[in-house]
Amino acid sequence: MDRKQIIDYLETVFELEKMCYEQNCILARLKKRIRVLKNPQLNKKECNPCKPSLDLQFFTDFEQDCGGEEYVGLMIIPYIIILVIMSKNVYNDKELPFLSAIFPALGVLLSIWLALHFIYIIVQIVMHCNDVSNYKKKVNDIIRKNIDIEDENKRLKISCNNAANKLQREGNQIYAGLQETQKILNNYFDLNIIYPKYRNMSCVAAMLEYFKSGRCDTLEGHEGAYNILENDIKFGKIISQFNIVIQKLDAIKDNQYMLYDAINECNRSVNNVSNQIISSASRISNQIEQASKQTSQQLDSIAYTNEIAARNTYIIGQIEAYKLLTSEK
Repeated sequence: MDRKQIIDYLETVFELEKMCYEQNCILARLKKRIRVLKNPQLNKKECNPCKPSLDLQFFTDFEQDCGGEEYVGLMIIPYIIILVIMSKNVYNDKELPFLSAIFPALGVLLSIWLALHFIYIIVQIVMHCNDVSNYKKKVNDIIRKNIDIEDENKRLKISCNNAANKLQREGNQIYAGLQETQKILNNYFDLNIIYPKYRNMSCVAAMLEYFKSGRCDTLEGHEGAYNILENDIKFGKIISQFNIVIQKLDAIKDNQYMLYDAINECNRSVNNVSNQIISSASRISNQIEQASKQTSQQLDSIAYTNEIAARNTYIIGQIEAYKLLTSEK
């Protein structure tokens, strides 16, 4: 093969590599979107508020500090003391006249104390009834809201499922094209024009750039593309691993401009095609019957896959010529 034939071959292989990369990226975008649609962010239902409780404690802090028995004891002790004092004096058997004034006063205090308890209980019961009424109203409002939320979630699930199904059909269409492109690329590689070690998009682009820039005229030999490529890899001028190229795309702009430009071109195409397909799936997702009955002829990827198929048909038609060239060796 002469220099021009090698350049034509490398250009064809590079074109196939670009097409495979582009279709793989589109499929990755669609798969990522399908995963999101299969697990949509549903609206959360509201929880019921805490049910109000009736609090009948009086002087709460004091009664909690004292135990129940201690509190009752504190109320009873003053009356026990009064009863003891009211008995006749143990020494002179005489009644204490001042008790006739103190005891009624203590009785009044006790009555006030009990009245306060009674009033407090009535107030607490009234407030509790009002809290219960408000609680029931809030619960009913939440039940109605949750029914609306559940209906909205059902609609969201149906919409997302429709969109996911459409994207799956689009992906199947593109995957079929990718398999055909990959098959043609493998057929070109099977001609054994390129050494297996250099059969990747990064190395093919570098060798094509060497030939087009006039740095070499052959693949093999001391001044051939393989030797130049190995030296560039050794001294860090070229990144041969394509996955690292994708991670450090800006770093290859100077030394691997052809590859840098091709990847950016593919990325723009990936964005345009995938965005169009995803947007179309979102628009049609709410139209249940249309989404479920859509045929492959209505897919948005048809135009793209037809273009890929046309390019594949043209490229595969050239392979026979390369087979003849390799058989002449």
